[in-house]
Amino acid sequence: MENARLGPPAFPHARSVPWFRGSVVNLTGFPTARTPTNSGAPKSPIALLRPRPCQSPHLPPNVSQERMPRRRCAQPSLGRDPRLPGLPMTEPKYGFVAYAHDDSALFRDFRQDLIAVERRFALTFQDDTGLTAGTAIDPRLQKMIEQAEIFILLASRAFVASGYIWNIELPAIRARLTVIKGLVIPVVLEGCAHDLIRCGMQAVPTVDGRVKPIRKWDHIGEGCDHARQQIDAAISHHWGIPGI
Repeated sequence: MENARLGPPAFPHARSVPWFRGSVVNLTGFPTARTPTNSGAPKSPIALLRPRPCQSPHLPPNVSQERMPRRRCAQPSLGRDPRLPGLPMTEPKYGFVAYAHDDSALFRDFRQDLIAVERRFALTFQDDTGLTAGTAIDPRLQKMIEQAEIFILLASRAFVASGYIWNIELPAIRARLTVIKGLVIPVVLEGCAHDLIRCGMQAVPTVDGRVKPIRKWDHIGEGCDHARQQIDAAISHHWGIPGI
């Protein structure tokens, strides 16, 4: 039987390519690039059939895309807090609430309204609940005051009469205010000499420009929420955040 002549198969759409052992036939009609090897011997068909990275049209010929330096993905910028677009994302912010322990029940009611303020401005209010009053400032209380930027003073007769608040807490708060540009917001719980502790700031809650103590509202919750709204406005103005 006559031996068949070696040569390319009769594919109507394929270009003429060398036909020898170990080669790959191009069926697409487009030229293919041979993969260079260290040795002169041709690669096996299995090695030649492995997928190769796509060649970018912007690269010069004979330059593999995998040799190009990879771009490092840009890290997301901290930017601004998504909860509050006007407030840059920085280190955690703290506030401090000073109150007389005789007003603990009303403090707990008002503390619920402060949660909305914490979430709006991404800050945390601390207080001296659980600390025992003494003749010197507690190191834990000192740390809370040194971390705080917003101070809320729950003014009442017990607050004004407290020797610990008057002699220890308020001097520490005033010392902190000389270091930072902080904000003091007196919240009047009942009729008292709150002008002694205002530090030049307007007390809340107010109605038509006049202070209305929380205990004089028909519903305590309504007075607490009114004070919370005015605290929101004071903090937004202090930090230059529009639209609140």
